[in-house]
Amino acid sequence: YFLKNILQNYSKIFCLSKGETLLYENKISRKVHFLRCPIKVEKKNKTRNKKFTIAMISYSITQDLNGIRILNKFLIPELKKKNLLKKINIFLVMNVFHNNLPIDIKKIINDKNIQIKNFDQKNLVDNIDLLYYPSKFQVGVRSKILFCMSKKILVATNKISEYGIPELKNNFNCLSSDENDELVKKIINIINNKKKINYLKTNAYNLIKKNYLPKKAV
Repeated sequence: YFLKNILQNYSKIFCLSKGETLLYENKISRKVHFLRCPIKVEKKNKTRNKKFTIAMISYSITQDLNGIRILNKFLIPELKKKNLLKKINIFLVMNVFHNNLPIDIKKIINDKNIQIKNFDQKNLVDNIDLLYYPSKFQVGVRSKILFCMSKKILVATNKISEYGIPELKNNFNCLSSDENDELVKKIINIINNKKKINYLKTNAYNLIKKNYLPKKAV
């Protein structure tokens, strides 16, 4: 229905996701234009918490709710096994007042190891060290990933995120893996490696400046 609608009503087609651009071009005999999602960057020195902080940004949509389940099934148990839960913060940034949250999600967000944060909480972003986005849904560009990279926050994600952001490269500008347990191992191994963290997030920040600033993306 979507393709039929845009073919009938629009002379040009633009996508913010490289993966979707290729998908539509394979289905229609027309050029589909790729525009990178524009992201602003700020030159600001951050004052970090003493504890390493892992955050998940979750909206009440299927792929994000499944991400919370992955957090509960893979990341938290492994952190507990390695005796790291007392040494780090786990932020779950979401609207907890959503009335339609599944029962299992409500149970997870009440875990004593998870701190619920609001989207508009002051200085929230400045206190995040790593964005955990493990969802395996093949969707478009993940703006939350680009946003965090622009803020020099390390990103740990599933390789499916490369569908929307093809420049993502494991061990160069992010941590990525097809397997949830492997991604968790990568996170645990890097928590105390400040040199590697700075290397990855600096490369990610430079990627945003090179390809995703508004004047370059649009």
